[in-house]
Amino acid sequence: IPFVWKKMILDIMFKGPISVVTGQHIKLDLTDGATIKELANEIKIKFLASSQNIGLDAVITNLLEQNIILVNGVEISALNGEKTILDPNSKIDILNFTHGG
Repeated sequence: IPFVWKKMILDIMFKGPISVVTGQHIKLDLTDGATIKELANEIKIKFLASSQNIGLDAVITNLLEQNIILVNGVEISALNGEKTILDPNSKIDILNFTHGG
């Protein structure tokens, strides 16, 4: 029997300037057991072009570095960072606090 990758649909909430690009709430299809790094790559694929049009491409390109990412209310650095494994019940919040100098 061939192995079949199970899919999961994740609910992701965005807060701050990043939501101008992504909207405040999206659903993304990922393989069950995907990591934060894989989630970040999918967000880049989906939103990089539109973010470039409004000058927010750095927020998308450097998603892990320029945003606070919470999984079930816990910041990913307190979990397993970009290797944090997601499941269909994961509640994901991406908070962006872009500021100038």
